[in-house]
Amino acid sequence: MTVRRMEAAARAAVPGLRVQAGGAVLTQRAMDASIERDLRRAELLAAPLLFPVLVFAYGSVVSALLVDAPEARPSMPAPATAGKDNG
Repeated sequence: MTVRRMEAAARAAVPGLRVQAGGAVLTQRAMDASIERDLRRAELLAAPLLFPVLVFAYGSVVSALLVDAPEARPSMPAPATAGKDNG
């Protein structure tokens, strides 16, 4: 039985009763939804404000757009391990 069905059954059993589910799982779900909504809002506000700064810093619109593109990053060789064979 889902939480919503349990709430509905409790309300039907006692008319006028205020029923609200709680607990760690429901609290975590509510917090996750709130955090996701807040992060989305922050990203939507920060992007237009940050773009002119990136254009100024990198000198062109194309460079500012490529700053976080994975394809724009040079591939780094694997680091050499010193003293690999100590035998």
